[in-house]
Amino acid sequence: MVMYKSINGNTKRNAIINSGIYLLKCKIKYRRGAVNEKNIGITLIIIIVIIPIIFYFVLHGNPISKYLMVKDTKKYLIEKGYKEVDIMSIESKYDMKRNTDRIKGTVAYVVFKDEPKGEYLYIQWRDSGKIQQHCEYYSESAQAYEVTFTEKRKHMETICTEKY
Repeated sequence: MVMYKSINGNTKRNAIINSGIYLLKCKIKYRRGAVNEKNIGITLIIIIVIIPIIFYFVLHGNPISKYLMVKDTKKYLIEKGYKEVDIMSIESKYDMKRNTDRIKGTVAYVVFKDEPKGEYLYIQWRDSGKIQQHCEYYSESAQAYEVTFTEKRKHMETICTEKY
């Protein structure tokens, strides 16, 4: 039996084994690259989906907070003596301007059946969680927002908040 010597002193058999190991290492590196490409693809998909969701929440508020604001405002109005039939609509909206350290950014706009053109703003305090009517309303005669109490508005509360 004839043994062949390779350049580094190994036999031909060892050279074949070493070259097989080298090819196996190359294949593993290639597979790792494919896994990394998959990871990059998955990461890009996650970024493409999550970034718009974050922007939606920043600009429009959390839908759960909106639901809770409507529910809490309705409960507040019923405790004040209103009946569900008196209320035409309650809509909540996220308002960045009102989102402060004292007041939550999600507010509720209430329209009563006997005053369909009047819209009443309700806010929620951060520390206590209580709902309170905000004094601000749109005056058609002045064509501007006013904050003063007036008896012309049937459902305006005497104790309402002016500041937020």
